This record gives sequence, structure tokens and C-alpha cells, in this order.
Amino acid sequence: RVLMDFGFVGREFFKEISRGLHRKTHGETHKNHRVDCEAYNSRVIKSVVCAAYYPQLLKVSHPKALYKETMDGTVKRENVPKRVKLFGKELGQVFLHPASSLFAVSTFETGWLVYSEIMKTSKIMVRDCSMAPCYSVLIFGGKIDVEHDKGILVVDEWAKFKAPAKIAILVREMRRMVNRLLSMKVENPRLDISSSELVDVLLKILTTDGQ
Repeated sequence: RVLMDFGFVGREFFKEISRGLHRKTHGETHKNHRVDCEAYNSRVIKSVVCAAYYPQLLKVSHPKALYKETMDGTVKRENVPKRVKLFGKELGQVFLHPASSLFAVSTFETGWLVYSEIMKTSKIMVRDCSMAPCYSVLIFGGKIDVEHDKGILVVDEWAKFKAPAKIAILVREMRRMVNRLLSMKVENPRLDISSSELVDVLLKILTTDGQ
């Protein structure tokens, strides 16, 4: 209702989802609606979560790979969740709460997580968190700097990403254009940006995470 009141979704769509809110077929019924068309795109959903919670960002440090000898030769050992370490820019090392759905995860697709809140006990712990695609941090994160000589992009003087100079420049320009488009949408919620070529390009980048 809040989105409807501000003009971000139409009244008819609100009525439709209100009627189908408790139906199992709701997703299938409305997934082709322009507001819901990315509802099954996990990377886009994760990017939205990243944009909402940034700068509550954690860096994932995977342990060095270990190998073992078998009858078929040398194979890589499976990672152990407790060997994965998480770090915040200001918080230092933090730990996943045992109740977190990610507590038993040993390998993350990207090296970044966003979280909603922290819990301070004998350790600093996070429970509600989500993997953040690299390009979501680059596009929706903080101040971005390009270090051409090192071939890296740095977000908020902390989060580093390897990128050739050409890609780095394109990402920075993409950020500028996206920020401008979002500002226009906020100023005029009824502005239709669904057919924007920039939105199409942005969705493709987020869906593939630049791959």
C-alpha cells in the first residue's frame, strides 16, 4: 500500500495482489506483470537487498584450498563452514549466528554479504544476511575510485574488485546514469522507466553479475 500511495505501483495491481496474496498461484499469475517480472530472478532480488542494506557490507574470506590423496588421485577437500571468515569495514571480524540460514554454508558465490543488523554478545554476530552480487555492490554501493595502475575498483576505500581500466570506466559511468535515473524516479514516482534501455542493460548486468 505504501508503494501505491507514493505512486510506484498502480491501484489495479495492488488490488490484484491483495486478492491473490494467500493463493499458491499468486506468483504464476503475476510474474509477467511489469512490477513482478523479475520476481524469480534471484540475482536481481539479491541486488535489491544489497541496495537496501548497503553500507552494511561484509567481506567473505574463504580459506586456502586443501587437497587429499585418493585412489583416483589428488582431489580438493570440501570446505568447512567454520573456516569461512567474515569482516566488516568498521566492525572487524564478525560471526554468523547459529540461527542464520547461512550458518552451514561453506562456499559463497561472491565474496560479499549484506546484513540487516548485528548482535553483540561475547562476539559480534549477524543473523539476517544475504549474498551480494559483485556488480550490485559496484552499482549501488558507496563512493567508487578507479586505480588504473593496479587494475582495481575500490568502493568506499575498502571493498576492492579486479577490473581492467575499460571495465572500470564503464562501471563508473553506469553508476552515474543509474543514479540520475533513480533520482528522476524518486522525484516523479509515476515516471515509467520500465522501457528504458538503461534498465534493460542494468538487469542484464545484474542477472549475469557481469559474466
